[in-house]
Amino acid sequence: MISPDGRWYWDGLQWRTISADRRWWWNGSTWQPIPVTLTAPGRREARRRSLLLVAAVVVVAGLAVVTLGIGTGPSGQAPPAQRSAGTWAFTPQMAFAHEAHTATLLPSGKVLLTGGFSDVVTVIDRAELFDPATGRWAAAARMTTARWGHTATLLSDGRVLVTGGISYVTPLPSAELYDPATDTWAVASSMTAPRDRHTATLLRDGRVLVVGGESRGEAALASAELYDPATRLWSEAASMSDGRSSHTATLLPNGDVLVAGGSNSGQSQSSAEIYDPSKDTWRYIAHMNRPRSFHTATLLADGQVLVAGGFGGSPQASAELYDVETGGWKVVGNMTSTRAVHAAVLLSDGTVLVAGGFRRGILDDHRTSSAEVFDPSTLKWKPTQNMHAVRTQFTATLLADGDVLVAGGAESDSLFRSGSSTSELYRTKV
Repeated sequence: MISPDGRWYWDGLQWRTISADRRWWWNGSTWQPIPVTLTAPGRREARRRSLLLVAAVVVVAGLAVVTLGIGTGPSGQAPPAQRSAGTWAFTPQMAFAHEAHTATLLPSGKVLLTGGFSDVVTVIDRAELFDPATGRWAAAARMTTARWGHTATLLSDGRVLVTGGISYVTPLPSAELYDPATDTWAVASSMTAPRDRHTATLLRDGRVLVVGGESRGEAALASAELYDPATRLWSEAASMSDGRSSHTATLLPNGDVLVAGGSNSGQSQSSAEIYDPSKDTWRYIAHMNRPRSFHTATLLADGQVLVAGGFGGSPQASAELYDVETGGWKVVGNMTSTRAVHAAVLLSDGTVLVAGGFRRGILDDHRTSSAEVFDPSTLKWKPTQNMHAVRTQFTATLLADGDVLVAGGAESDSLFRSGSSTSELYRTKV
């Protein structure tokens, strides 16, 4: 299948480059002849027919119905665009759909994606690896436990600690470790409490601070605990002042951890507090200007923390900065769209990319594909190109070359939706 502009050929997995004379396509290792029916005259004929027919419908074995169109692959992916800054480009699809999963940048530059659910009733233990060098996904070893709503933290030794989450409807206390060197998972000691929608933060000393989340029912946990990779054991840490889940936790330049917002008994919170690992103590700080849950918090290059969007009754466009020096919050300009359950990434140039999320309430189920960039020097937001798909509960990961990999999530407004197996790259340079 050839794109309308004649520059790309679909090989069944992804779009491939076509030679200048339009007679060959590159399969990744060798040039292959384009089927005679799709050489230049054939392309023109196919294009002409596509203007007469919206689609051709093929029934396979009386069961499967597939709609074929000129210019898109079987998954509906568009052919890659010319690389330019501030644009999105599809990558080959993952082997499995993932929603409410995790993505972790490994020391090798690859991205480990774990778990989530593939549809509303199926939680998976699948893991996959994205290699920026090839632009492809490959299978990784399966986790020991299927889970979603969990955390994944890169440890100082290069392994990845996965904690908690939900297996179908039951919060989990279990944890496991992934070793990229051997592509293996090993069961780790369990946390002191089951948790989902919690946070896990790597501290300066190599330990991991796990905070809050939900265990059973709507009441959020105030408890915290520490994982020590040296002993491979968990220990209780001091509890927060407030129970919270779906909050954010940000490691500050001085080694403390800022925890902000979250939900407790269905109500979003504006409270924030700071954990001091050297003293194992929490202290209240000034409240945010708005209550928030399912928001984002991004550490900026100057040490301030940008908090954006989230639920506060409904998705909001407001944003604010936490100043470590003053200990206070400052309102900045609103985003161009309301957002909750979105993603935010600090880019290499110090700006922040924010993308996707709910534009309205969960029951309204209106997701967005829009994206925008915050400039700390002007405190203003600027729209950038939309993603190719609407997404919530997805991941966004800054790669070593400065591009951003977005993967999975929910692309449909249907109550009985499936997770997404698509991924795309945000290009930050030409």
